[in-house]
Amino acid sequence: MIRSASALQVQLEQLDAAWTHVQPGAAELDAYSRLSNTLRRHLAAIGLGTKKQPAQGSVLDRYLTSKGSSK
Repeated sequence: MIRSASALQVQLEQLDAAWTHVQPGAAELDAYSRLSNTLRRHLAAIGLGTKKQPAQGSVLDRYLTSKGSSK
């Protein structure tokens, strides 16, 4: 699984490098999307997926709380 994830990452980096010279077409964008999604699933399967952050409230709520507590 790790080897597969590494191979997917290499393919994605090769596409990134190729796109510095030419504009990608629809087929290339589709392939990139599929590869990146497959890589995400591989990484999640081996425990390297993203971790959810605990909710911290909105920026406005935090601002109003800080203003209310400073008085």
